[in-house]
Amino acid sequence: EEDQKCSEFLKAIIKADQANHSGHVLPPGAVEGFGNLPLSSAVKANHYPPAVQARRLLNMRTEEYRLPSFMTSDGSPLSNIFYNYRDAAMEMLSNGVPSYQVLGPQDQIDLELFFRDRQPGDAYDVHSWACELVKNIEGYDVFVQLASCALYATYMRMIRPTKHQRLMPHRMNIDLVPHPGIRDALINRFRDWLSPDMTDTGGTSVGWPYSIEAAVDICPLTGRRMLSRAFFEHATNAANWSLDKSIRALFPEIESMGFHIRD
Repeated sequence: EEDQKCSEFLKAIIKADQANHSGHVLPPGAVEGFGNLPLSSAVKANHYPPAVQARRLLNMRTEEYRLPSFMTSDGSPLSNIFYNYRDAAMEMLSNGVPSYQVLGPQDQIDLELFFRDRQPGDAYDVHSWACELVKNIEGYDVFVQLASCALYATYMRMIRPTKHQRLMPHRMNIDLVPHPGIRDALINRFRDWLSPDMTDTGGTSVGWPYSIEAAVDICPLTGRRMLSRAFFEHATNAANWSLDKSIRALFPEIESMGFHIRD
């Protein structure tokens, strides 16, 4: 019965798409990711279940920034951490909580909860969520953890969903991988890398040549630990990220996707 409903829904969307396709062109800034096939035919040809096809058709033509990542919950603790915060943040915004209280500081990366546990009165914002999430992923180099905090807290271009993430259903933990090339490789052929009890088998590095003291500043007004501007600029430059050569055995295609391998 559910498949029948999805099929009917899909047919309705395809019909609307065909009608819309006949008299309209893509608006400026919109994306279409299905090659040179008519959109509805391309989606039907990929053999995903009807519900997934319907979701992809709903995403068929819109501004790229409006397309969310097509991730699915796998019930893991890591997945639950993400979805619990997302739901809480959406509820806070819908209840009128100012966006700056949900998104956190816009001019700096607050790292305080990376170095200590949460206390009563600590903000429940994106910065604190990023710190609490990243510090609990074992096996990462500390500078990769700090860099990941910066990417998650600011939604930098490196962490924004790729076309693969927007159009192909995948596990939520893939979205936590900092580099877009690795995320696409995992979507094409999943290899467990961030589940509990897994470590960073790729030896991820951001190539920071200085001490942790140079990466972290103390705010003179609040006394809270913040990411230094020098480290932020270094960590958000994709050219500074690299993997150990041992990753070739697990990800033989990763070099061709633009990731630097250390020999």
